[in-house]
Amino acid sequence: MIFSVDFDSADFDLRWPAAMANEPVITVYDGSGVVEASVSVMSPVPIGRIKVGPIGGIMYIDNVVYQPDQAKVMADEPGRGSTGESVEVRLGSAHDTASAIGRIAARLGVELMVSDSHSATSTIGDVAIPAGSPAWLVEAALLRAVRPRHILFLCVANSARSQLAEGLARALAPAGVKISSAGSAPTSVRPQAIAVLDEVGIDISHHVSRSIDEVERSVDTVVTLCAEEVCPVWLGDARRLHWGLPDPADVGGTEEQRLNAFRSVRDELRTRLAIVFSGGSPK
Repeated sequence: MIFSVDFDSADFDLRWPAAMANEPVITVYDGSGVVEASVSVMSPVPIGRIKVGPIGGIMYIDNVVYQPDQAKVMADEPGRGSTGESVEVRLGSAHDTASAIGRIAARLGVELMVSDSHSATSTIGDVAIPAGSPAWLVEAALLRAVRPRHILFLCVANSARSQLAEGLARALAPAGVKISSAGSAPTSVRPQAIAVLDEVGIDISHHVSRSIDEVERSVDTVVTLCAEEVCPVWLGDARRLHWGLPDPADVGGTEEQRLNAFRSVRDELRTRLAIVFSGGSPK
């Protein structure tokens, strides 16, 4: 679990789900010993109040180490619960970015091993997260760190966005990672999707649109790509990301204008998936 931590304050509150079987084990250190710590339980949601002495202490919560120096990690919802996966994160001085990392990690069920980056930029594994980064960059970096084994891309028709994502991910993913795509109302693969991937050396001419029922149930990560329309629902146990992108199939005009719409989605997906499979920074 990830909790609110702000070492600028004399004290602060911790929130955790009322459904937890046991109260969190909370210990705060200042380098010379245990700092005063107390926990009070309130119904229906337990609240823990910790009084911290000097700035820069080390906090252990349920054996997860926090060493933020004037940084904040926050999770405001329990997500689907911890998966037991642990990711090393170095938090920068930008509180909004650190807070976003904590929220997204909690939603994905990823535990963080946190230390101070001693700079303005945070890092998740080998991915730099500058201040003001979009949520998708944090999600992509966390996904890279947990090394998914089967990623499923979903949209409604499985004809454009999810087909582009599947083709790109297959080209970028290391051996042993399974990539699938599907839709709630599958139709057929758009010729523009085939064309714009062919421009970058990826052949999906053999792809067909598939329904969700046809997907193998070994999925550990689901990425939905719908924007305005209602997205399909995956009922299996998996971490879930939502990358809402406009449907290029809705764009009218000349064939070149339609192809440009597909190219725009292709390039955005390629940028995001390059982080998942190659790390580094967005290009």
